[in-house]
Amino acid sequence: MQIERYRQMTGEERLKIGCQLTDAWLERLTQQIRLEFPNASPDEFKALLRARIVRDKTADRLQAFKQLQSRWQLTPEKAAAWPSSVREGRR
Repeated sequence: MQIERYRQMTGEERLKIGCQLTDAWLERLTQQIRLEFPNASPDEFKALLRARIVRDKTADRLQAFKQLQSRWQLTPEKAAAWPSSVREGRR
């Protein structure tokens, strides 16, 4: 049902939703870092934010690789043939 609603939306409407989700995620991430490091300077905060964003992207890539590995029933030998950047979640 939800997929049908998205299909009926214009590209602009879907983009707006994507931007809103990204903004909400970034706000949540900002709040978490401020709670964990209340005394961080602005420069330290920026560094922590960058590190957290990279970590989240890396985790997403690793999860996607593991799902593909499972779906395609890749043996460790076959998976080892993939570039290390894919296996380790890097670009």
